[in-house]
Amino acid sequence: MILEDGAGRVAAANAAFCRLWKLACVPSALVGHPAAEVGRPPEGFFAEPDELARRLDTLAAARAPAFEQVLRRRDGVVVELDYLPLPAGDGSPTQGGCAWIYRVAKEPKRSDDEEVRLHNRDLERRVIERTQELASSNFDLQSSLRRLGETQEQLIHAGKMAAVGALVAGLSHELNNPIGVIVGYAQGLLKRAAPDAPERASLAAIERQAQRAAHLLRSLLDFSRSARSTPEETSIPALVERVMELVGGQARQHGIALRWLPRGPLPTLVGCPQDIESALMNLIANAIDATGEGGSVTLTAAAASRNDRPGIELSVIDTGSGIPSAVLPRIFDPFFTTKPVGRGTGIGLALTRQAIEAHGGRIEVRTAEHIGTTMRMWLPLGVVASKVAPSNDGAVEASAPARQAAPGGGS
Repeated sequence: MILEDGAGRVAAANAAFCRLWKLACVPSALVGHPAAEVGRPPEGFFAEPDELARRLDTLAAARAPAFEQVLRRRDGVVVELDYLPLPAGDGSPTQGGCAWIYRVAKEPKRSDDEEVRLHNRDLERRVIERTQELASSNFDLQSSLRRLGETQEQLIHAGKMAAVGALVAGLSHELNNPIGVIVGYAQGLLKRAAPDAPERASLAAIERQAQRAAHLLRSLLDFSRSARSTPEETSIPALVERVMELVGGQARQHGIALRWLPRGPLPTLVGCPQDIESALMNLIANAIDATGEGGSVTLTAAAASRNDRPGIELSVIDTGSGIPSAVLPRIFDPFFTTKPVGRGTGIGLALTRQAIEAHGGRIEVRTAEHIGTTMRMWLPLGVVASKVAPSNDGAVEASAPARQAAPGGGS
């Protein structure tokens, strides 16, 4: 018997194979060599070598079980051959390969001998077929367990997000009214104060910090809201131009080159432009924060299909500090941030992923410390946005230093 792997190499052989074909080597010496050269019987042993080669090639190409194929050696000995293809994807070293089983055919002495031989042959065939079925069932079971684990993680994350959303919504509504009163009184006092009044600086600080608190509340409400903006046909170039105008000043202030590089014609997207615009602004703002003076932030877009679904891929590429490996798994968690106190709320990337997944899209991260980060988001062309529970499958991957990718350290 000899086993051949999916690449056509000998995976295993037994001593009986070498004895049957009078090979002057141990079975292990055949492993790793092309099976068509060393694993099939030497053609010189057969009365019709050309016919033998054709028959063996036909068996291998068909990949269908064949039993009791008769081969006749030059010395008159009759050899029977069984050919069995092995299943692909069963996790074994020989997946996708085949087994060749040779036997010397003997003249039966009694009818009982023939019956025993046929019975043994039938048992052998059943064992091999059952082994194939078990290997296939085991592969299916492993796949089902893996999918079950992924689904469980998504359900746990969705439950956490629902609880956080309910808490945030209630807290935001409770705080919105008193903050609105503070802003109103501070603005009224500023209007009535003389330009050189000593209390003007304090009033301006009160108004500025109250506005900051109001902005944070609006962000929290956006995070917890159940309604989305209305889907409509959206031109990506026009949307990107609006975003570039809004963040251009921030980039110039930090001495960072901001570039827009579309790749080929861009199809029209059906989606919620406000949500996509907000997601892009979050990614670009994070990229600018992570990039030092003299660096660059590049926004690219290209038509891209995934799983036979047409879509658009938008990438924000920076040359900043990258995302540390210890931080990378948490960057999409709500309220997680590595920015100093007062500079980040920790919900920017959570909002971004929520908006992208509501469109049926996906966000991925490629990063390398001290080299840069790329945030890549893919959106399908014709999917109308709907409110969905954020999943936990935003792909996050630390790349080799040769890759580039997006903003370091969360929002």
